[in-house]
Amino acid sequence: MTRTVGFKTLSAMAACAAAVAAAGCGSDTVAGHPTTESAAPTSTAVPQPDLLKDFVAERDPMNVFKGGIYNILREPMGPWGPCWGPPGSPPAACQSVPITGYRHTIAADGTTAKTTTFVFNPVSNSWEPIADLEIVWSPSQAKWVKSDLTETLSPGPAGSRGWPTVKSVSDAGTSYDTVSYQELGGKALPDGLEKGFAAGGQLPRSALAGKFSPGARGYVRTTTTIDPTYTVRHITDANTHTDTVMPVYACGKPTPDCKTAATSLEMAAQQGGQFTNVSGTARLELGADGKATLRPVDVDIPFANLTYRIVDNDGPRRIVFQASNPDDADKFAQAIDTLDTFALYEYDGQVVVGLAQPANTTNTYFAGYNQTAANDLVTQWTPALPAVLP
Repeated sequence: MTRTVGFKTLSAMAACAAAVAAAGCGSDTVAGHPTTESAAPTSTAVPQPDLLKDFVAERDPMNVFKGGIYNILREPMGPWGPCWGPPGSPPAACQSVPITGYRHTIAADGTTAKTTTFVFNPVSNSWEPIADLEIVWSPSQAKWVKSDLTETLSPGPAGSRGWPTVKSVSDAGTSYDTVSYQELGGKALPDGLEKGFAAGGQLPRSALAGKFSPGARGYVRTTTTIDPTYTVRHITDANTHTDTVMPVYACGKPTPDCKTAATSLEMAAQQGGQFTNVSGTARLELGADGKATLRPVDVDIPFANLTYRIVDNDGPRRIVFQASNPDDADKFAQAIDTLDTFALYEYDGQVVVGLAQPANTTNTYFAGYNQTAANDLVTQWTPALPAVLP
């Protein structure tokens, strides 16, 4: 089964938001349109932190969007999954990381950036587009919307280090991007992969031996979000084209076989709300006293201790969490996600997992590749795939 994943959700087919390896580092949902317009950052300039090692600030970031950015999607395999090698392949061949698709973001007219997700169809030996809508909170409409991630772009102000920025207006609000790039031509393919690309799996031998062509580039976006950002995580099945949110259950007390969906934040808080991570190894359990515990599945030993509260301002109602100490926050990040942005929401009659990020937040993340670099990756992988679509 091939799946694409909404925003930071960990799953079989995730688009990592990490640094490049070489750098060392209701039913009230409606179709959305990018209509939100917010003020510029409250500071004198858009924050621009140090660039990653070997990266250079892009002096014409609008041109990067005109050319298009390709984010490679993959599905880490374990020894229990299918082997991409011939019959009788050694276990290592069964642990390689196949590329299963890509997301293409392009603003051909220089003003409207559209994102399309493509998955590989082995029957037709071709790339096929699939619907891959994100569920975001629209500040302008004060409701959840299903967004196709369309962005309205325009030149932004110079940032704190003097580099140009791009202003983006989308369903989720307004942001300012600084784009930087790394020249990959002549480098080994593994040196151009973002950190965590393999997610513990092994790269195929063809990728280890491959090199990038002249003109290949990898891009990083440093984004300052002006509005608070709220997102419901979901999984899109590329075979059935159906979306599945990540629900929270509540059965009076946390139990492994609980399948009663919590219908409100209060129910989750008062009736033993629980959420099991994607890999099925750790479970978050809510107590009625405002305390929560992260523990290994089937083991009655706390792994991390947390507190939580219900927030009812500046966006959708949500439950947010805080760790008792930094070690517990690290453990939560290893098992589920970054604790500071993890949140639970009421959506479509149930409590679901999502992401909450404060206003005026600046993050640096790997954005993808130009067409040359994307083609180098998909054609030199195992199995070899067709060139990406322009």
